[in-house]
Amino acid sequence: MMKSAKKLIPAILIGHRDDGDKKFNIGGALARRSVSKGYNLIGIGTSRYVILPDKSIITLKRPGDVRELLSILDAECGKPEMVFEAMPPMERGQKALKCKLHYLEHGIPVSSAEKRAVAFNAPKLVPYLPILGFNAMVGGNSRVLSESRERRIRHEKVKVLMVINGTVNFDLTEVQDCHGLANACATARTLGYAEPDDGKGDGPHKQFGGEIYGDVPSKVAVYYNLVCVGESGPFITPDVIKVKKFTARDLRRYTDGKFRNRYFVEFCNDASERPRFDGKAPGSFLLKTGDWVISGGFENVPRGTSLGDWAPNGVENGMLIEYLAGHNDPVRLAAAGAGSGPTTDTLFQDAAALLKLPY
Repeated sequence: MMKSAKKLIPAILIGHRDDGDKKFNIGGALARRSVSKGYNLIGIGTSRYVILPDKSIITLKRPGDVRELLSILDAECGKPEMVFEAMPPMERGQKALKCKLHYLEHGIPVSSAEKRAVAFNAPKLVPYLPILGFNAMVGGNSRVLSESRERRIRHEKVKVLMVINGTVNFDLTEVQDCHGLANACATARTLGYAEPDDGKGDGPHKQFGGEIYGDVPSKVAVYYNLVCVGESGPFITPDVIKVKKFTARDLRRYTDGKFRNRYFVEFCNDASERPRFDGKAPGSFLLKTGDWVISGGFENVPRGTSLGDWAPNGVENGMLIEYLAGHNDPVRLAAAGAGSGPTTDTLFQDAAALLKLPY
């Protein structure tokens, strides 16, 4: 007797890029892998059009109009069982927020890689965490958000040291391998690690600036809002994270291949501990909010030291949790965090968890 074909789960993808090399963008990678992961994409929404299963295309009359996009998806695709959302970061995440809430408010789970909606609008989204997949927003395959939430670290005295920007980590690793900063940044752009939006333009200084001034504060806000406080907050937004400006000369110093620099972010809720970074060095920041002190910056971590041997390489993200009361051993995590592969892996993992499916 022939086995019956596995039933595919009807899903919608929002955020497939309209430009660039679709081999490396998140939406394109997710669309290619959807069937093998058990999903039937009944609609793909972009800023300019909607793609239907028969490959027909409906062009938006008003490009970028989220209300029109959602109206078309509702009319043509019906009610999905899962929504994958991979919109690029834009301003304060208002368009992505509308997309998320449109489905979450109707009880439809959303697995999302877009971070700014949570970073800037946590009070509106935190109530929906039971049906919102969020791990792809920060840390990719390292799953620092769910690991931290499951360990309930806000109820412990901890230091949490993280690498949460795979693009910067990739560039820093490449210069140590003698590939040159310009070549490293160009490769990161080509492979989709540094997406061409929000100021992440050509050239090392622009790329690092887009990541450290834009991406890092957004991820810090997401981590704080989902891990460091309860469902009632108080929450923060990226605006409160003031990164000290760095020059092209500063960047050349940080990317000198003689040193093994990494860009770290530390969260600590023990007032007796000294912050890892004082916020005075170029590219660094220091924020005190509630019970937490959050700081970030470049640091040289040679191999042969405890931190240096743990520090992630390439596009890896990672987290090191130190329990200050000493009753638990340190927790070390590291996994690929940037690029279409790790991001879509995490989106599918979150979707499987939300639907209570085996991954």
